[in-house]
Amino acid sequence: EYRYHEALVHPALARHGKPQRVLLLGAGDGLALREILRWPSVRQVDLIELDPAVLTLARRHPLVKRLHQGSLDDPRLTIHHGDAFRLLEQFDQRFDVVIADFPDPSTAALARLYSVGFYGRLQQRLSDGGVFVTQASTPFFTPDVLASIEASWQELGWSTRGYSVTVPSFGPWGFVLAQRDHDWNAHRFVPLPFQGRWISDRWLAQLPELPQDLRPEPDAVIRPNRLVQPVLVDYQRKGRWPWL
Repeated sequence: EYRYHEALVHPALARHGKPQRVLLLGAGDGLALREILRWPSVRQVDLIELDPAVLTLARRHPLVKRLHQGSLDDPRLTIHHGDAFRLLEQFDQRFDVVIADFPDPSTAALARLYSVGFYGRLQQRLSDGGVFVTQASTPFFTPDVLASIEASWQELGWSTRGYSVTVPSFGPWGFVLAQRDHDWNAHRFVPLPFQGRWISDRWLAQLPELPQDLRPEPDAVIRPNRLVQPVLVDYQRKGRWPWL
């Protein structure tokens, strides 16, 4: 669990440098939130969660409460119930970092949350120097998913960086960072303001590129994911080993 959530949260916050306002999409279990709140610079977190039952479980279940360490009771947090696709239109402020922790895009309803159209809306909610990150399924079995997410942000003129972390219960898991600045070497990831259980400043400084076996086949044509053409659904369902 901590490997997944440290990998999801900290590269984006360290890339920004001094995040104050964070928008968290999904993740009503409070685990990604726990990691965000480890940054002293963070003053405000807005969490959009579709299912109120997830929040109820996270607040009541002893195991989940122990894992999230009371993050859902932090005064810096504002919770919004509903569909992120629709609720995003109600926000008029800008955020330094947006973190998306949605389920894999296995249906058209989920795939819209990974679409060029939705990402275009998120662009408008990101501040100058803002950073976006999303989980991107498992690139070992479904490398086209991560590649299509990158293509969707690149369609909007943003620069992306895909990366992967081994999570024992998941295997290699993928993530995508996106930013306006196309020069990834222009500035470094700032040092972490805490000691991570897995993540480290040394790993961030290197941010290993995806190895070849986590990328699409060389002759593959990867398309951006659009609201009217949710190609991610096929990419998610038709992995390299479909019989598994």
